[in-house]
Amino acid sequence: MRDRFSDPRIATLAAEGKLMDDNMRRTFIETLEVGEVARAAYSVGAHYWLEAVLTDRALLFIKGAVKPKVVRIALPVEVVRPSSLGKKGTRIETPFGVKTLWGSTLDPDTSKLTAEPTFSGDHPDGLSQPGLDFGLIDVGDCVRRTASEDVVTLKIIGPDSARTNDESGGADGTTGRRSWRQRRVARRAAGRKPRKPKRQRARMERVGFPPSSTIWDISHSCVKCGRVLTNPDSQRHRVGTDCIKWYGSQARKIANPAYDAWTSRKARAEVNRAVEQATLDAEYNRQRTSYVEALERWSQVRAGRV
Repeated sequence: MRDRFSDPRIATLAAEGKLMDDNMRRTFIETLEVGEVARAAYSVGAHYWLEAVLTDRALLFIKGAVKPKVVRIALPVEVVRPSSLGKKGTRIETPFGVKTLWGSTLDPDTSKLTAEPTFSGDHPDGLSQPGLDFGLIDVGDCVRRTASEDVVTLKIIGPDSARTNDESGGADGTTGRRSWRQRRVARRAAGRKPRKPKRQRARMERVGFPPSSTIWDISHSCVKCGRVLTNPDSQRHRVGTDCIKWYGSQARKIANPAYDAWTSRKARAEVNRAVEQATLDAEYNRQRTSYVEALERWSQVRAGRV
């Protein structure tokens, strides 16, 4: 146990019984800034591979064991429900949602967590105890920040600053995380998300199945002797029963007028469909432009920027 917490920066955590995994502990040590010291460790809800460590500068969450990731939250934290009235643990707003921190031996009532941060003024960057929000950091990206490096501070809270996390801005003009009340008001003000238009397809007029392209040439008189033909088979062969013995069948096929009419009707239907599709595409482009503008306005209102 003592060998695991031999580093003086985390020596106080030996009494906590947390950060027992080597990968999580090594990642946490690599994420610590120069001169930063751990003060207490907490269990986070019922999560087994998610622990929180309070340092003299920020609150760090260590998530995962195989490939641990670290999230740094600036102090003071946003308390949703304090540990009072017989309720165990303190509920705070975290990047993972509202979580309950409890089970600390060094800080059983979470008084250190909810207390106002104290500043020593010996930060290597010359700043008065900044809180840096690194987001999710892989093990390979966990590097120590020194005075010679450029540090992008998203939240700076000093002893003379009376701003809250929601009002504090960083050096690049980024505002802090808003409270759940502010987010709820923004969601109500934004209303429902604009509906994305759908591209419509024009339907072609139904012209049915194509008829036969050729038909039999029917003759009502014999082409050899001129006798009137009444038998349908003789009309198709175009000769009578006597002449067919001598001359054979004279049947032939000709172009079907109904097929030509069907072809013309189909061509007109395709032209009409193309014209209607062009009209629908123009309407879709107009709706798409309006949708993009409405979505941008909705996003701005929902984010609380307007």
